Amino acid sequence: MPTDQEIDASVATAERAEGTSSETTDDVMSHPKYKELEQKYAAARQGMDKTNLSKKELQAEVARLRVLAGEEEKVETAEETQTVTKAELHAQLWELQNSKDVEIYGDDEYKQDVEKGIPREYALKTAKLRFQSNPDKARLERQHSMASGSNAGIRNLESADMEGFNEEEAKKWGYTKETWLKQKELKKARG
Repeated sequence: MPTDQEIDASVATAERAEGTSSETTDDVMSHPKYKELEQKYAAARQGMDKTNLSKKELQAEVARLRVLAGEEEKVETAEETQTVTKAELHAQLWELQNSKDVEIYGDDEYKQDVEKGIPREYALKTAKLRFQSNPDKARLERQHSMASGSNAGIRNLESADMEGFNEEEAKKWGYTKETWLKQKELKKARG
């Protein structure tokens, strides 16, 4: 077992060692070379902090460099494809709400107006007005409405009898409407 004197001596040695180490540390830290190295380290650390990139940014940069080198084809990231502006959302909403009208009234002039930069709402209004003012289209609409439903019982008998009559062919062979009707009646009587 160590004696008290030995213990006291070892403690004193340890205290001296601590005192000398603190003096040496102070001497080292005050040395001009240490200060120069410390400044260089701080500058390097600041530069690293400025250029420090996240993992995603590094992966994107590596992918960009590989594309430039020709190793890989460009792949769109999810962020690029998911970006939608309010204007695009409003445009899609308008298209959904007015899809039937555009289908009905969207003629070539409507498409040209939209391509010229005229607002779609205004172009659609003018297309509707053109559609309503055109007598041929109005007549076609009336015909479609009359052909449906209960109007099927009303017939033009002359046009039904003239079914299959071609004026150009009749002129070519010297037939008239009356001759055509006689031939048709004879055919019905035979068959």
